[in-house]
Amino acid sequence: MPIDDAEAALGCCLGQAEREATGRNPRSARDGAEVGAATSGRTKSEDHGLMEQVVERSNMQKAYSQVMRNRGAPGVDGLRCEDLRAWLQSHWQSVKAALLDGTYLPRAVRRVDIPKPQGGVRTLGVPTVVDRLIQQALHQVMQPLFEPTFSDGSYGFRPGRSATQAVVQAATYIRGGKRWVVDMDLEKFFDRANHDVLMHRVARRIDDRGWVNYFGAFYKSALYPTLRHLDRKLVLWATRKYKRLRGHRRRAAHWLARIARDKPGLFAHWRLLWGQGRMGRVG
Repeated sequence: MPIDDAEAALGCCLGQAEREATGRNPRSARDGAEVGAATSGRTKSEDHGLMEQVVERSNMQKAYSQVMRNRGAPGVDGLRCEDLRAWLQSHWQSVKAALLDGTYLPRAVRRVDIPKPQGGVRTLGVPTVVDRLIQQALHQVMQPLFEPTFSDGSYGFRPGRSATQAVVQAATYIRGGKRWVVDMDLEKFFDRANHDVLMHRVARRIDDRGWVNYFGAFYKSALYPTLRHLDRKLVLWATRKYKRLRGHRRRAAHWLARIARDKPGLFAHWRLLWGQGRMGRVG
């Protein structure tokens, strides 16, 4: 399907989902909000939180078009790009509501190891196509906020900047008499950076808890396989510790689940797995 057709189809899809959920025409409601902002002398960003701008239909359509251009492999849920439209038609309204109230929980990231030419592997993370859509929508609203803060000498991954421009600037320095070149790379920066510090810096510029909630949940979701493994170890411990549970793994899992519900702070990892009212199973 051509990108323009896909974008138009997504607009109809989102509109239908909103009409079914609210019983109203979302376009007329949105137009009314825009008129209200204009007549009150305030910008739309002052009337609406930043997450509202993310889930706004035109922003989501643009994000959908970009995701369809990029394509890419499915994430852990197996959902393909070509299946995204039908999935959104059934689930978009609940996803939108979860994003707005800060309860949306991104799926874990599928790990893929890519061999390096010089040896070793580079581990890549493949989010689900739904999370790629949301991340692209977030990026489109965040980029104008952070772009002015970048150094004028920065050329990587910025709109209107390119490697060619960086080479031209380097040639200008050489013609100016500079002869030293410093080549540096921060190995595995995002693996080792303190994400709490990064989120604190983001929160300085973004006055909307929904953003922090989303990215905080995004980082925690990658830990879930490890946290579940800890729970399985707890189940094994229980079957060895208590005679009545020996040889009964399922009974031990149910027993630990009751404890987790009653005392979610007993183990630190339970706060992540079972926090904010999200209950699951142990083991």
